[in-house]
Amino acid sequence: MGAGLNYNFAVISTDTGHNSISANGTWAYHNEGAQLDWGYRAMHGSVVLGKQLTTAYYSNDILYSYYSGCSTGGSKSCCSH
Repeated sequence: MGAGLNYNFAVISTDTGHNSISANGTWAYHNEGAQLDWGYRAMHGSVVLGKQLTTAYYSNDILYSYYSGCSTGGSKSCCSH
């Protein structure tokens, strides 16, 4: 998230509902909810909440929205003001 903060962006991050190494998928075994969280639900919910909080904090609409990163420590930059 540091890269986004260096540009004065509001940023969010999520572990998408689990903590594991890339070669370990046991968190998903027989756990449909965790699979849905990892697949889309956690990211979507985090972005929606991040945008709501940013809009409320700055009392302005968000002008841009970016996504940066993925697994292994990438950041999920949400909102630019």
